[in-house]
Amino acid sequence: MRVNRTLKNIETIKKIGIYCWSIIGLLILTALFFYVIYRIRIAIIPLIVAAGIAYLLSPLVILLEKKMKRVFAVTIAYIIFTGFFFTLFFFMVPLVVDQFKLFVSKLPLYIKNLTEYINLVIEKNIIVSNIEGVIGKEFAPLDSNAISQYFINLLSTRNINFLQGVTAFTRSIINIVVIFIFGPLLGIYILKDSGKLRNVFIKVLSAKYKDQANNLLDRINNVGGRYIRAQILISIIVGILCSLILFLLKVDFPVLLGFIAGILNLVPFLGPILGAIPAALTF
Repeated sequence: MRVNRTLKNIETIKKIGIYCWSIIGLLILTALFFYVIYRIRIAIIPLIVAAGIAYLLSPLVILLEKKMKRVFAVTIAYIIFTGFFFTLFFFMVPLVVDQFKLFVSKLPLYIKNLTEYINLVIEKNIIVSNIEGVIGKEFAPLDSNAISQYFINLLSTRNINFLQGVTAFTRSIINIVVIFIFGPLLGIYILKDSGKLRNVFIKVLSAKYKDQANNLLDRINNVGGRYIRAQILISIIVGILCSLILFLLKVDFPVLLGFIAGILNLVPFLGPILGAIPAALTF
């Protein structure tokens, strides 16, 4: 009996040791993964852009490939995509930039209107209106003029910091543009040689896993492609509809606000909420 108990205790200790080492190994692999991601963070954005373009143009390439070689199909698809992108870029960017400058110039007015509305709501709320008598005037809400004047003074007294921030922001935009140049170039190779890359990956695996890997890659390709195309299409539709609706409602900066809403719609959950904030300020 004692021998059996001893053996059971040894087995339990072994299992605990295996679990502990498994957790430690998982933590090490996770840390290594994030370390690698951090080290190659500059290359992540081009990879994401390349994958997005490849999934977006894949149906067109497959359609064109029925009548010509894949190289020519990829070339024609990229010519169509590039033409559409640059046409949209040259028409949209100047308008968005002009509206952005005007939006920044009117920002103190929007802040003033917002604070007036907030104070109006606070004054009508019985519970909040009695806070002053409980905690003192120094903690009571400021009037809208004081709040708006604070932001105006903040903007006027920190012009240097603001300009430095704009300069840093401009540099970041330039870096992003440079990075995004490599994304489309990488997307060409993904579209052109995706089949070869897949075959190389499959050859590395043992024979018994090849069928499973093929099925898994097919599922990932189908689901991932549909999801990315759907998200891009939804964002475009959201941006266009927001711009049209805001234009019909005679809201200022409809193109800028629609552009922001469309871009932020790509962000799950919080994106639509964040995209609605600039539009709410202009009402």
